[in-house]
Amino acid sequence: MCRECGGMTRMSHNADALEMIIHFSEVLVAKIDDNVSASLETLNLIPIISEVSEMNAKKTRRNS
Repeated sequence: MCRECGGMTRMSHNADALEMIIHFSEVLVAKIDDNVSASLETLNLIPIISEVSEMNAKKTRRNS
């Protein structure tokens, strides 16, 4: 049993985290072009980070 959520196993947390990392990476790779030094602000990735946080919150509510 997980102390953070009171029910989910560590494996469930790992799977959710991996899915969110993959999603973030896919969006990041799609946005980055030849300019490797671009910052989060110039790529407008702040909304993507918010989207990942929302995905996590929805999964937590659904799994509880």
